Amino acid sequence: MRNKFAVVWMWIFMLPLAFDFKGAETASKAIQILLTVPSMAAGCLLLLIAPRFARRSRMRTLVTSLFLITMLGSIATQMLQGNDSGNYMRVILPFLLMLLGYFVGCRPWDAQRLEQIERAMYWSMIASLIFSFGFGMATGGDLESVCFRIVSVTFLCLQWLLLHEFVVAKHITKFTVLIFLATIVIELLSVTRSLLVGTVLLFAYATWLAAPSLKHLLPWACAPP
Repeated sequence: MRNKFAVVWMWIFMLPLAFDFKGAETASKAIQILLTVPSMAAGCLLLLIAPRFARRSRMRTLVTSLFLITMLGSIATQMLQGNDSGNYMRVILPFLLMLLGYFVGCRPWDAQRLEQIERAMYWSMIASLIFSFGFGMATGGDLESVCFRIVSVTFLCLQWLLLHEFVVAKHITKFTVLIFLATIVIELLSVTRSLLVGTVLLFAYATWLAAPSLKHLLPWACAPP
């Protein structure tokens, strides 16, 4: 809690990534660079001020190792196949940012810092939802093309956070309900039907977390014959 700029780094780390857009292949990459470089720099600053664990964890070591193996394996596959480096960087960059986010989040932050991180994530995902939908509608052209451009990259993450609030935390407000309804509308307009499957699975997972026991989750299965 000593670093007074920690909240600033959190917002710089998360908010620029909300403004993801699908530009033309021949367009300048200056905007993407201006959005990504400050975010990665802020993530590195958060790593420097983050608290450290006093003890090692086998689970944390396993997850970190799997992340690193995935990154190194992806680079090795790209080199063996001889893929175009420019196109490959557009694929690997989100994974690099996810790995950086994992290193930032996997720290013993205190409760107040965790609340600040959650707030930044929440509003960044809402900004991503609004920006992706607006940008897709404005630049998508006909309806068939728009359907591919209106879905946010953090779409399911936002839905999971909202479902956790509704089902697990039992905290429902008019604003969160409106945001969730907006995600459903975008989901129906999109051609990505797997999003509907993802929403159903997230709701099932939230229901499982909220159930105090298997008996409460599946009363018909646990009922005596």
